[in-house]
Amino acid sequence: MRRIKEIINEIAETISKEYHIIGSSMEKTIKKMNIKIIKTDRIDDVLNGTIKKNENQMFEIFLYPDEISEEKVNFILARELGHLLLHIGTSIENDLSAKKTFNFSIEEKEEAEIFAFAFLMPKIEFRQKLLETKKENYADLETVARYFNVTIGKARQRAYQLELLKTND
Repeated sequence: MRRIKEIINEIAETISKEYHIIGSSMEKTIKKMNIKIIKTDRIDDVLNGTIKKNENQMFEIFLYPDEISEEKVNFILARELGHLLLHIGTSIENDLSAKKTFNFSIEEKEEAEIFAFAFLMPKIEFRQKLLETKKENYADLETVARYFNVTIGKARQRAYQLELLKTND
């Protein structure tokens, strides 16, 4: 699994450099990739961040913006982009009339999360920003999170993944 994580990180960081400006809104990045974001009221059978292929064979991501911050939206969109690139691919299915909602395994969900962390917080840039905020034995995760436009919790998880923190609490 370690090698798979490394590959996912490389893919995410490469694509991020091409399409995403660190700390910017993922909504702009997603739109630049020609993926439609649909903001809607919560629907019981559709979860926040659900990705679908519509009748025109274009990808759509459903969001419920009234309930979540921009930082959380950024992570959801990066995670769904990970699913699209890692698990769905961009090829068009033969059945052009089919609308499709994708369901992912626990392993695929974990891979998409790894992608999102690396896409939004590339390793070198994250390490550099964390070290810039370090005073004595503490790093200012709030400043780091603000810089990458993610929640403090996601910044803490990324620091832990990169072994820059000893515990993830």
